[in-house]
This record gives sequence, C-alpha cells and structure tokens, in this order.
Amino acid sequence: RIASGNMSRICGFMFLVLCILPILVQGNCPSVAFTHRHVCMNCETQEDALGFALARRRQSATLTIFNDGRLHARAYWTSKQEANGRKTCEAIETIPIVWQCRNLLDSARAYCSQLYTNTAINIKHQELDGHFLGMKEQRI
Repeated sequence: RIASGNMSRICGFMFLVLCILPILVQGNCPSVAFTHRHVCMNCETQEDALGFALARRRQSATLTIFNDGRLHARAYWTSKQEANGRKTCEAIETIPIVWQCRNLLDSARAYCSQLYTNTAINIKHQELDGHFLGMKEQRI
C-alpha cells in the first residue's frame, strides 16, 4: 500500500515529467508573439491577408503571413541555441500559402502578394519576442 504522502510525491513527479519536460526540450516555441503576428488560419485570399496584416501593423511596412494554423502547435517547432547565445525557434513545414504584405503604413497603397503555395519552408523566429528572422524554401 502507498501512503497518501508518497502518492502526492509520485503525482507531483509525474506532473513534472509529463508537463514540464516537453517545455524544457521545446523551449517557448512557437512564440505567442510570432503566431499572433504572422500566422493566419483564414488568409485564403489577398483581401484576407491584407485585412490580417493591417490589423497587426506597427512600425513595420512589411509583414510575412503564413496561412497555416498548424504553426500554432508546439509539435512543429524546435528550440535552438545559436552561437551568439540567442534562442530561436525553427519549423520546416509545407505551408498552403505564404503572403508578403507591403506598404502597410499607408493603407491606401498597402497590398499583399503570394510568395509560396504548398511549399516546404524552413521558418525561423526569435524565441524571446517572436521576431521573424526569415524563411527559406526546403527540398523534402
């Protein structure tokens, strides 16, 4: 028979193993700031992407948008420690549509165009603040 105090310790240990360990391995990937700013689940058209981009513009005239809700899931991302000490998040995924939106500081001239369609892309952003660091096409 297991005493109730021991059972509490066992449950606490299991919580650490099952809940905390994946966070340590994956870090904080993806960054909530990245997914909020760059991941759109319903940007099927240029109009959809432009509306999404204009709602998120800040100091930047350009915004890259990934039309793929799966990028919200931790399972697609890996946390990496760069040589300069900075932590980044990376994912390689086939994205239905990648949009590039420009001139966002002037909504009368703002527009979005498709960069990629159903293409495997390596996406990278800073873990701490979600700043988008770039992408490149991958051969899978």
